[in-house]
Amino acid sequence: MNFSKKTSPGIGGVLTGDIAGHTLLLIRNAVILNSFIAQTPPPQLPDIEEIDLPDALPDPWKLYLWIGISVLTFIAVAAVVISLILYLTREKKRVLTAEYVALKRLSDLEPRAAELSPNEFSIEISDVLKDFVQKRFNDPVRFETADEFFHRLTDSENVTITPQVRDQLAEFLQIAEEIKFGLPPDAAAQKHPLLEKARNIIEAQRQAVQEAAAQSTRKR
Repeated sequence: MNFSKKTSPGIGGVLTGDIAGHTLLLIRNAVILNSFIAQTPPPQLPDIEEIDLPDALPDPWKLYLWIGISVLTFIAVAAVVISLILYLTREKKRVLTAEYVALKRLSDLEPRAAELSPNEFSIEISDVLKDFVQKRFNDPVRFETADEFFHRLTDSENVTITPQVRDQLAEFLQIAEEIKFGLPPDAAAQKHPLLEKARNIIEAQRQAVQEAAAQSTRKR
């Protein structure tokens, strides 16, 4: 009796079958990838005309306009600075004048009228006027009593004060002396009128100085 002999696959047969299976899988994936790449369109590159280019150079007239505006702005700022310097310079010179100093002292004294007695207030005003006359006319009234000043007024050669200021100052000192020694009932009510009288004396002298300067300019 003849029997057919069956043989089982060895280790080599199993390995050969696995390698063949993996190879077929790789070939299949490569075919699918190639098909996908072939179906995908290439990326679109922008056209040269569509690329944004820098703006053109500015118009020369626009450049000239900006230059002109810059120059005018500089001139305006320089004019303001120069005007401020001139104003401060004039203000400083005005502070040095006798009239300005005296009027400033009277303005500072005015709010104190309520707290000072009539005698104290009149003395403060008298001191302002005497300092003004001494500085403006180089007159020794600041170092004299009212009686000495009144006596000297009779001798015009020893008085450097202008007649208008001299007469008003004599009237003022007369009222101040009455408040100082007599203390009239209405002394408190005379505080502000006495202050205004002193202010008018100084203003009158300033006006006289301005008129003399104007006449001197016209003669030239």
